Amino acid sequence: MLEVKGGAEEAFSRLAARYSRPLVSFFFRLGRDRQVAEDCAQEVFLRVFRARKDYEPRAKFRTYLFRIARNLWIDYLRSKRTEGKILSLSHPLGDGDDEGTLQERIPVDAPRPSAKVRHDDLRRQILEAIDFLPEEQKSVFLLCEVEGMKYADVAGILGIPVGTVKSRMHTAVAKIRSRLEKGFGSKQ
Repeated sequence: MLEVKGGAEEAFSRLAARYSRPLVSFFFRLGRDRQVAEDCAQEVFLRVFRARKDYEPRAKFRTYLFRIARNLWIDYLRSKRTEGKILSLSHPLGDGDDEGTLQERIPVDAPRPSAKVRHDDLRRQILEAIDFLPEEQKSVFLLCEVEGMKYADVAGILGIPVGTVKSRMHTAVAKIRSRLEKGFGSKQ
């Protein structure tokens, strides 16, 4: 990033190539919309480029980058409040139950083996459990578990103490586990 600050455009291309995928992944896990995830990642890089002359290496670049991403996501959610609610694939399509869900409308090319079905079902349940987390717990969980960041880095990104990250992570895991146990319990 210091090279970018100095005017090296090829250095910015290297940063974008290195961090595009983790950013898109982060945004996708937050919103479950590939297009929004890609747009948000692009906006993060735009903000980084615009602020390049003011950059000061106070933390790891990855922490700096995901802090911008987190702030962008907050802005995005605020703008969506006025537009409408983000829905998951399991949300009913119409007013009645007869229309099903979006997930049920997605065509499947071929039947899946039972192991794949169980795996997909578990994955869906985990994603739904994550979706039900409050935003502050969801962000901590995704940054720690999905992006593989250390608590100190997550604390820096979110601007909260490490103890708060640990607490939110503990609560998020407990809520996910509880939701999954209820889901499995109702099918037995």
